[in-house]
Amino acid sequence: MIKSVRKVKIIVPKESKEELLMTLQKEAIVMLPKHDENSGVIDVSNEDEVISRTNNALKKLGSYRKKNRKFFQYSTVKYENFVGGVNERLDLLNSIEEKFDQYNFLTSENKEEQKLINEVYPFKDLEYTTKELEDSLYVSFHLGYVPENRWDFFRDYSNRAGVSYVTYGTSELGHHILVYLDNDEEDKEINQLERFGFVLQELPILEEKFSQYIKKKQTIINNNNTKINEITTYFTNSTEEDNELKILADQMIAQKSRRLVIYKENDKDVIFDGWISDEFAGSLQAIVKKVTLLYQLEFQEPTEYDYVPTLLKNNKFVTPFESITNTYSVPNYREIDPNPVMSIWYWIIFGLMIGDVGYGLMMLLVFGLFTKYKKPKGEFGQLVKIFFYSGITSIIAGILYGSFFGVDFNLFGIIGNIFGQNWNSVLLDPINETMTMLIFSIGLGVLHLITALVMKVILSVKQKDVITGIADGLSWIFILLGVSMFAAASILSLLKTIGIVFLIIGIVVLIVFKGLKKKGILGKIFGGFGGLFGVTSYLSDLLSYSRILALALSSGIIAYTMNLLAGLVNGNGSNFIGIIISIPIYIGGHLFNFAMGLLSAYVHSSRLQYLEFYNKFYEGGGYLFEPLKFNTKYINEITN
Repeated sequence: MIKSVRKVKIIVPKESKEELLMTLQKEAIVMLPKHDENSGVIDVSNEDEVISRTNNALKKLGSYRKKNRKFFQYSTVKYENFVGGVNERLDLLNSIEEKFDQYNFLTSENKEEQKLINEVYPFKDLEYTTKELEDSLYVSFHLGYVPENRWDFFRDYSNRAGVSYVTYGTSELGHHILVYLDNDEEDKEINQLERFGFVLQELPILEEKFSQYIKKKQTIINNNNTKINEITTYFTNSTEEDNELKILADQMIAQKSRRLVIYKENDKDVIFDGWISDEFAGSLQAIVKKVTLLYQLEFQEPTEYDYVPTLLKNNKFVTPFESITNTYSVPNYREIDPNPVMSIWYWIIFGLMIGDVGYGLMMLLVFGLFTKYKKPKGEFGQLVKIFFYSGITSIIAGILYGSFFGVDFNLFGIIGNIFGQNWNSVLLDPINETMTMLIFSIGLGVLHLITALVMKVILSVKQKDVITGIADGLSWIFILLGVSMFAAASILSLLKTIGIVFLIIGIVVLIVFKGLKKKGILGKIFGGFGGLFGVTSYLSDLLSYSRILALALSSGIIAYTMNLLAGLVNGNGSNFIGIIISIPIYIGGHLFNFAMGLLSAYVHSSRLQYLEFYNKFYEGGGYLFEPLKFNTKYINEITN
């Protein structure tokens, strides 16, 4: 239902502003207008930067703690801990970022050191230093390599030309060698050697042997690896640090929310204008008094010109379905909350579209456990609960359809066999009795539309527009009832007469009342008869309910097909290897059908509410009552 709210003005001294906002955020009962964070009116770049840095640090830490993370994790923090310790957590963030920087530096340095080692490693057994080779007076020494595919050519030429060389090792580059040349013939011979595959290497000029050079570099790498392992161990075991960073991120989100609150001020005071539920208006004084004794509160009932926020309060079953309505449009403050009625219809239609006992049990199990242990928040949490609740109607529909993971399933028949009775629970068969299922779907659509029209009448009466309620609501209720009774005359002949009477009453009421608001006689006549063209719209609406049949049929056929394929592979249980192979077909096929069924049922159930149901009475155009509160990303609950 839509709860009553009133305007509130809170005036406190400037020095009490931050504490008041923090207290109101904790209590979450007052809605205060906010600046658009992208408008630039309030600079929240500092909060955004810290949030971004913290999220990035948490993401990196998470990559080290994948094995230690729990999927079902419910995070709580005490209020005193949440509102304090910001500076300490900022220091922690800086420290962790420094460790990441150090880790990256050490890793990068190791790569560079290893690259230097790889360059000289083939010459690790060289007896001389490169400095000694460079200082030779009569002989020039050249270090390089010859690719494997040129090695034979190089050796043949060297033997013929009398070129001296020593081979020191091989690598992916080829054969690494040291070439001896007379200084007088150096330039000429180098050119010739390069023609036959020799590649000169530019290696560092050192006063130590390569073996010593490699040892020093390896020592640097080993020392770096020790530090890297220490940092990695810290990251892997950083459970407490991880929790502190999550608190910091949510602290910054809360701080950003407070900073965006719109307020007025004078020399001494700050003034907040907002909205509060009538239910909590009486307790606001005590809340403000905890902050300061110097305050002023003013309450005022909304006028007809105020754009009042919509505060929805429903039971545990209806509340999750509010997200379905809000996705379409939030109810406005002055209309009827459609969620209590819509939720029941959505629940029923969703189950009829899934229509399988096995899938319904999966929904109860999967989404029930997810809700119990993960406790998802926001719209996602509401969607999970919708799927959980709809598991019940999916089971009921599966019993009526006689389907358990696509296998024939007569529950009452099984129970009846125990007591020696011939019972049957299969009343609808979308696959074998398609026409019966289509009639049932359209009949259900008639009831759905009549419910919407009843809502139209109630809303019109509430808005003191009885004529519209009669013309657009009551008249079509009679028409739909009349047509339905006439169509069902084969069941009871009396229904034909009653149906004709209802149809005539509906048409007369429509013609008379539809044109009452028009000016002039002709306007009233044309307005009245023009209302009859709505028949085409209602015909289209009723045909839309055939999607209930379509989804139930497609889900059943796919489930049956997967069972058939798996049965062919396993030889109906006679082939052991086939049984092993068929298991992935069973599981994969039904998981695919289950996922697609959920998506399709969600989309098409919503579509029937939006275009067929809400189109008859719903106005929308409101905005939600969203009090100043802690909208946490990581913390599930802030306790006292």
